[in-house]
Amino acid sequence: MRKYLNKLTALAVLGILALSFAQTNPVRSSLYPENWTPNHPATADGRFLHDFSYAGYMMGNVDIPNRTGPIINVTHAPYNANNTGTADACAAIQAAINAAQNTTTYPNGAVVYLPAGTYRVNPGVIRITGDNIVLRGDGVGRTFIRCYRERMRGETVIQVGRGGNWGAVDGGVQSNITANVANRATTVNVANASGFAVGNWIILRVDRTQAWIDEHNMGGFWSTAHNGIGQAPAFFRRITAINGNTITFDIPVRYPLNVRDNARVYRVGGRTQHSGIEGFSIGNKSNPITSGWGEEDYNTAGRGAEAVHASFLVRFNGAVNCWAKDIHSYAAGNPHDTRLGYVPHMTSNGFGIGQSARITIDNCNFSYPQYRGGGGNGYGWDISASDILITNSVSTATRHAYAFKHAHTSGVVVHNFRSNNNTLASDFHMYLSMSNLIDNQTVNSDFIESVVRPYGGTAGNRHGHSSTQTVIWNTNGIAGRGNRSVDSRQHGWGYVIGTRGNETRVQTTPVRWNTAYGQAITDPEDHREHIGNGQNLVPQSLYRDQLARRLGSGIITRDSTPIAIPAVFNSTRYVGKSSEVADNGNYVGNLVNNSWVDYVIDVPAAGNYTVVLNVARGNDAARTISVRTGTTGANAAERANISIPAGTDWFAFFPVVRANINFPTAGRQILRLQANGSVNIEDITIGTPIALPGNIRKPVSSRSLTQNSR
Repeated sequence: MRKYLNKLTALAVLGILALSFAQTNPVRSSLYPENWTPNHPATADGRFLHDFSYAGYMMGNVDIPNRTGPIINVTHAPYNANNTGTADACAAIQAAINAAQNTTTYPNGAVVYLPAGTYRVNPGVIRITGDNIVLRGDGVGRTFIRCYRERMRGETVIQVGRGGNWGAVDGGVQSNITANVANRATTVNVANASGFAVGNWIILRVDRTQAWIDEHNMGGFWSTAHNGIGQAPAFFRRITAINGNTITFDIPVRYPLNVRDNARVYRVGGRTQHSGIEGFSIGNKSNPITSGWGEEDYNTAGRGAEAVHASFLVRFNGAVNCWAKDIHSYAAGNPHDTRLGYVPHMTSNGFGIGQSARITIDNCNFSYPQYRGGGGNGYGWDISASDILITNSVSTATRHAYAFKHAHTSGVVVHNFRSNNNTLASDFHMYLSMSNLIDNQTVNSDFIESVVRPYGGTAGNRHGHSSTQTVIWNTNGIAGRGNRSVDSRQHGWGYVIGTRGNETRVQTTPVRWNTAYGQAITDPEDHREHIGNGQNLVPQSLYRDQLARRLGSGIITRDSTPIAIPAVFNSTRYVGKSSEVADNGNYVGNLVNNSWVDYVIDVPAAGNYTVVLNVARGNDAARTISVRTGTTGANAAERANISIPAGTDWFAFFPVVRANINFPTAGRQILRLQANGSVNIEDITIGTPIALPGNIRKPVSSRSLTQNSR
């Protein structure tokens, strides 16, 4: 579990003071009322919010698996990988992966385990192509993967996925769409559905026709000569039903698909599934060339930039329902680089995601590239995929903390992300990446950008519009850049809803300006609400609220494993809550009369448990919190009431203890906390009376707001 910082910075004090109004002045977006549904009607001028809850592993329906075995230890015979950092371990690691991918020996896959130590590797060798394979270290700062090759041009250290091409038709199974497909549709009519079957992976797409280009005012930027996959809308989906020539699929499309633009559906080949990488640090030896690190040096032989151009530490390519968690870049023994002012972790890019879908990336940090020049170098995350969830992650000192690319990049959620001191914006980069969500990003000497980009490519294939229908929700500006935390000038409607912190300003104009390739046109001006008032925004996280609505208050968590009791956990680790409850980042508040918060817990045995709540209240009448358990929140039965005495202020947290609460059922279940009046809840402790004294946290007057507990 991550810990909060113990010392309160001056910045956190300001954040807490701002949040103090959340108890009395909650606000909602006009586009996200309490009765919102995924098909909530658009406004008269076409504004609406997509349902982003499908992002991540298995569309968020289940947790990332916690694979317990079988386990292949790479340091044991016959692999005998060296983990002292003194000899190459790459062949041994790949041999262990190959063994795990042998479906005769391991029909359900295996965990390839790298015990603590340092593993020297070469790029181009560590590849996971099989299903149900986990490459697992002993944790960040314990297991180190160090790539020692200096010439890294075009290389990737670890790749997950079978590759493949979303533009390639599998087995010739393809059919034209016979009627225009509306935004948010989940069915399509085709000329001939024979050859398709329930369970098939499919692509629904259109071409970059002249009519489509003109519709987007991109005549000087784009041309019909450039019509590959990703240069016009394309959606990766799975068939759930076929009725005659009507095909139903699992996730709504996020842009209209018109017959005019050669709309069609085709089958695509298999992908690596249910595989993941977790629990290690990874870095790259710096290239020793001392010159040639300029913006355009990446294609000139003999220069440093040329030697490392387009390299990655990790890439997912041709993967579905996979994950990466608890992976951080590290210095890898490199010296301090005076040109950069830091110790490099990676020669160029950190994490690339290409033509993959439904990937969860949790608690990952890719920072400090050696080269941050042009041509697509020095990115924390390079995103060219769909329905990806990047959560609780960080990027520092990169060119772009992340870059969204291509029109098949949609439904991506960047949640609870922190970007620090990047040379250019966290940005939407090219070709109309559509309908994505940036949710609760903290920008520190950075800003979020989606504008027309008159750069890159060749004639008729400039970057152009970078996004449309993307939502930028509740941005926390520690320090923006250029007097803003967000610059949103998207095609059609874009949405900036809620900013908070030191830098709350948002740029949405001008909506027309001249470029070398013609006029950039982004009117109407993007929708903006609650600028500077994000601390009062309900819900605090759009993604978490939408997922809770879709799943209901069931027993499936959104973005973490069930909480194994005994445990100390933060109140924001909920699976569902009533609409009145505000998620304030490090605590939940505004628990007014009969409002509730649900958690998924895993109880080892039926019996009595002590519950400690770290709470804060004003100096008014005493309150109670009802502790309930059940298979769902709706049927949770009351087990006990905890009395909450009056406090001193809303941010002076103190523990209240209730011993011997009977949990009559073992196993996974819902814990519901239901209040009869306003109270803030920070940490929650559940354990046996004997185990509790060492777990109870001391009362504090306030907490740092810079991290979330998980």
